[in-house]
Amino acid sequence: MNPVLLNKGSTKNTEILKKRIDVDSYNQVAIINYDSVYNIRAELIKIDWKYVILDESTKIKSPKSKRSKAIIKLFQDVKYKSIMTGTVAPNGLLDIFNQFNFLNPQIFGNSWYHFREVHMMQATQWLWVPKPDSFSTFRSRASSCAVMHKKRECTDLPPLTHEVRKIEMLPNQESLYSQMKEELLIELEDETVTAPFATTKMMKLRQIASGFIYGKEYGYEIKSNKIPEVLDLIEQINSKVILFCSFNFTKEMLHNHLNDAGIKNLIFGADDREETLRKFREYAEYGVLIANPASAGHGLNLQFCSNIIYVEHDFNLEYYQQSLQRIERIGQKNKMTVFHLLTIGTLESYIYKRLNDKESINRSLNINELKKNL
Repeated sequence: MNPVLLNKGSTKNTEILKKRIDVDSYNQVAIINYDSVYNIRAELIKIDWKYVILDESTKIKSPKSKRSKAIIKLFQDVKYKSIMTGTVAPNGLLDIFNQFNFLNPQIFGNSWYHFREVHMMQATQWLWVPKPDSFSTFRSRASSCAVMHKKRECTDLPPLTHEVRKIEMLPNQESLYSQMKEELLIELEDETVTAPFATTKMMKLRQIASGFIYGKEYGYEIKSNKIPEVLDLIEQINSKVILFCSFNFTKEMLHNHLNDAGIKNLIFGADDREETLRKFREYAEYGVLIANPASAGHGLNLQFCSNIIYVEHDFNLEYYQQSLQRIERIGQKNKMTVFHLLTIGTLESYIYKRLNDKESINRSLNINELKKNL
């Protein structure tokens, strides 16, 4: 069996589909990414699919996205369907609805609003939490068609350890941070402020903690201890390492400093992604891959690397959990180490704590708690 790989643009994918897929055949497999499904849905709907598998099924957790609507509609009459994910509800139990709606609408119904009203209650303007009796309902209904396997129960993997490196701010950096913090505290006086508003306003503080700040048009590097710490760590590790950054400016800043230090590195997403990963995997001289957890957090097998440095953390729990799994995969032979760089006296420690408590800051926020941790 030769699977049909639909990894080109829409026009090419349509041509491949017409040439390679026999609509009457039972012995053919097509592999396609989520966004491409929407783009060639007119061709996909012509084929009588027998079995559809969604890997990383949280990609359809939002019932309002074009991607999710297309997939639900296209494959609603397929007899056999499966979903797979390591983080079924990264931002709360509302995330499970659409994934199970794809599998079988009879499990939780086919109305997201009805599901929310029946099983959830509103805690704040933006936060819905399960009703006290809903957990047992979730478990009993989900267990009728779901099974969970923990990775370390199924395979023999080397140990993974986390190491936090705390970094002192430099005087100018600390002054800028204090100034921005005071401005933010004034804006957060109203305790009914929403989590999305607060996380947007905290962007400048996160930038300063990372060693840069955006002006009206350009970003400006601020001298900090974080870059030297990264360079020292890479030298200590002395093997392949992934640097995870949330900001594009940080990626470029690291790329330039590494080049200046004579350390060959690659930015994931800047050019052809497959070629970038091939170079990182096959060539010893490329010892560093710089990536964003949002773009490199799903579907990549990087088990030939055993070290990760989180130069900065995002608020998004799903991106963090998924990016962490890129090296902890079958085939990993070495002890794994994950380093977390946290600038002292900034909200970076607070974000890291929330992520490790499996709480998404994007979803819920205690303003009084936040003020204490800025």
